[in-house]
Amino acid sequence: MSLEKTEAIVLKAFNWSESSRTVVFFSLDFGRIALIDKGGRSMKSKRGRLIRFARMETTFYLSEKESRGYIRELEPIEAFSLEGDGGLGRLAYASAACELLEHLLPEEEPQRQLYTYFVSYLKQIQTVEKKSLPGVFLAFYLRLLSQLGYHPSLAFCASCSKGIDQMEDAAARVFSPDRGGLICRTCQMPGG
Repeated sequence: MSLEKTEAIVLKAFNWSESSRTVVFFSLDFGRIALIDKGGRSMKSKRGRLIRFARMETTFYLSEKESRGYIRELEPIEAFSLEGDGGLGRLAYASAACELLEHLLPEEEPQRQLYTYFVSYLKQIQTVEKKSLPGVFLAFYLRLLSQLGYHPSLAFCASCSKGIDQMEDAAARVFSPDRGGLICRTCQMPGG
């Protein structure tokens, strides 16, 4: 077992046993990583408390044999309060971003640029006006999808790879979310 240290933000925590829990982090150096917090549910735990929506310095043992490592120590770096006008909405948009990251990020694959963007997103959610929250979340969502490689094909047909300049006319082009981009007339399904 090797001792590792990285900056991380809690995405999700769930009970693992009577006194322990599994915590899913988005870390700067390891990407999405699930760690076991042995005795973390106990009030007597000396390790440090999990703080949602906070950057934390996380020290943990990474196991070569087992699928999950173990948390050794947690030290808060910066907490995002998400209070103020529209506090419930701020909390909802921050939680939605954590949920998206938990489901879309590949396990143990570093995403340093995306981590930095997520930290700036939490800072924005904390300070932006209440009416701007949906727009900030939508921008985060689209950039997240794009950085993970889920952007649509707009330069060529998503089925046959025919270039947009080779397609008959603009009316013949149809956008298909199921196929991931523009579809030329020959690739369109009858009745689609």
